[in-house]
Amino acid sequence: MLALVGACDALMLGKLNQDSMAAVSLATQVTFVFNLFMAAFIIGENMFVAQYYGKRDYAGISKVCSLVLWVSCITAVIFMAAAMIFPEDIMRFFTNEPELVLLGSGYLRMVGVSWILSAVSQVYMTFMKNCNAVNLSTVISSTTVVLNILLNAVLIFGLAKVPAMGVAGAALATVIATAAQTVLCVVYVVLRRGELEVSLWEMNWAPIGLRKRRKPGRH
Repeated sequence: MLALVGACDALMLGKLNQDSMAAVSLATQVTFVFNLFMAAFIIGENMFVAQYYGKRDYAGISKVCSLVLWVSCITAVIFMAAAMIFPEDIMRFFTNEPELVLLGSGYLRMVGVSWILSAVSQVYMTFMKNCNAVNLSTVISSTTVVLNILLNAVLIFGLAKVPAMGVAGAALATVIATAAQTVLCVVYVVLRRGELEVSLWEMNWAPIGLRKRRKPGRH
């Protein structure tokens, strides 16, 4: 689903012109690298959260999720800062064409915001998948892709009396769709965390054995 969001941007910009499609296709390579980092973090989180949820070890879930959340957000901030400060230099790793560098740089500056949102939503979504909400997480992911496609159509081509934004519209559509995904995930987890007594934003990095464990309860 993550890869599909970037692919939709490039494919729909192909209807606009070839330069826009090529520039965004190259720029999304940065998103691909960021997603590799996220995949590494999420795979580890998946393994531990599934194990701890099976044992009703909610202190363990808190520790793992909060650690992965902070590490993911720090990684996202680094990527976003690079995309906003050095977008031209990043694009020159992929092409020397001035037009492609210019278009891709504008896309990177805007789409970098979505990486922080994606970092949060992916950590929360992993929590959902391992805590009896896998169907809902799939629905949210699918909705994000559909919303991104609809927003691309409106913002890239200027439908429904909205000014055509081209490449900037594709980036803005990605940010909005990712923000919607993040809000849905956070709302669900915030409502659910009271039941499980997990704490995702606190610095729960102390060894699990040093903290009081919650007795098994409903889940």
